[in-house]
Order: sequence, then C-alpha cells, then structure tokens
Amino acid sequence: MTLLPSSTLADIMTSDVRSLPPHATLKDASRLMSEQRLSSLLIIDGGQAVGIVTETNVLRALHGRQPVDTRLDELMSSPLITAPPHLDLISARRLVESRRIRHLGVADVTGRIVGMDIAHMVLFLAADTARMVTAQEFVVDAGWA
Repeated sequence: MTLLPSSTLADIMTSDVRSLPPHATLKDASRLMSEQRLSSLLIIDGGQAVGIVTETNVLRALHGRQPVDTRLDELMSSPLITAPPHLDLISARRLVESRRIRHLGVADVTGRIVGMDIAHMVLFLAADTARMVTAQEFVVDAGWA
C-alpha cells in the first residue's frame, strides 16, 4: 500500500467489523475476541453502533472481578467516536489524540459504520505522511524539484 499525503481513513480501515448486541455478556465478548483475535467489538442496537467494547474494557472488568454474565452495555465505552471515510490521516491523528482513543469508527453520511481503524495505525501512518510532506516541501523549497 503506497500512502500519499492525501491518504484517508478509507485507505487503511478494515470493513470486517465484528459486533455484539448490548445484552451480550462479558463472557460472550471475551470468547469472541479471543477466538478471532480482536482488539474491539462494536455494540450494535437496532442497527446503530451504540458503543464499543475494547480489550481495555474487558481487562478492567476482569480486574474488578465483575461477573462474566455482566452485560456489555454496562462495560462499553460510549458514544463510539466516528469519522468519515474521506478524512485525511493527519486530521484522523488529531482526532484520536484529542479524544485519547485507540479505536475509531468510520461512518458514512447516514451514520452507518462502514469500517474501523486502530488508532496506532492512524498515528503511525499520519506521522509517516507528515514526514513525506515535509520532505517534499524541503525539496521544492530548496529548488531541487
């Protein structure tokens, strides 16, 4: 994948988004996340993403000795922070840093989740894109282009 300064979330997101309903349990989420090696699950109610359960949510629940039958709507982070697919990576980096999140939902204009992105990927690629832009500006400013 070649990323240009104009790369967007659509270029790096995964569209294979896994989810569970709010009434599913900590045990359900733990099992699915473990079996499929997932770092997060969307919580979907009535076709809408109402939150997200991440590895951090699960670890905190287990550390707090919450029962395995605890409902996900009691554990989830909500609301789910989203951005449009056309958002450039540098803007996405600013969003995940300012909101201090590790998972970013990618939503279409109707609010339907079309993908997910992991913040460390956004941070890494946005930094790489910023370095490319800086290098290109240097070449142009130096008159080498």
